[in-house]
Amino acid sequence: MKVHRQSIGFGVLVLIALLTATARSHAEDDRKLVADDLISIYVYGEKDMSVDVRVSANGEVTVPFLGSLRVAGRTTSEMEKTLKSAWLGDYLKDPQVIVTVKELHKQTVNVMGQVTKPGEVEFPPDGKMDIVMAISKAGDFSKTAKKSQIELSRVGSEPQRFRWDDLKAGTAQDKRIMLKPGDLIYVPDSLF
Repeated sequence: MKVHRQSIGFGVLVLIALLTATARSHAEDDRKLVADDLISIYVYGEKDMSVDVRVSANGEVTVPFLGSLRVAGRTTSEMEKTLKSAWLGDYLKDPQVIVTVKELHKQTVNVMGQVTKPGEVEFPPDGKMDIVMAISKAGDFSKTAKKSQIELSRVGSEPQRFRWDDLKAGTAQDKRIMLKPGDLIYVPDSLF
């Protein structure tokens, strides 16, 4: 009897630790899932239903007993609610589901031209980055940068030009020029 109580106590401690870590993870990074993210679905007490799965190019994952589910554009907490609801009743009495991101898909923009470190710049975990932050991550401007004609190119849109002073002045959230994965920022040379 003593061993049984200890194993139950240990199981409860493990569950509390997982729930605490998950709550912390959600508070820090509850971004929307995208293709190529690797997610972990853990169902307490159900080893066969707990899986690690990569989000496919079309934004879906295959989940035990449920088949393909669209997850792209949803957060891990939204996925937990969906899975709990789907498994409730038919498969499980009271499913305790934890969804975490094990590996983020690398989302980037390119910063080219007159910056110290031209090339890919990775988005932060929250998925939010503006032009000022991207240029900063690219090591700031070179000495010959033409800061009055910073160009933003986005697929399906005409290129836009911005002045550095205007971008820096746009510190208010609604005035910041937010970037999307795949954007290209070009800083021309002032010598030409």
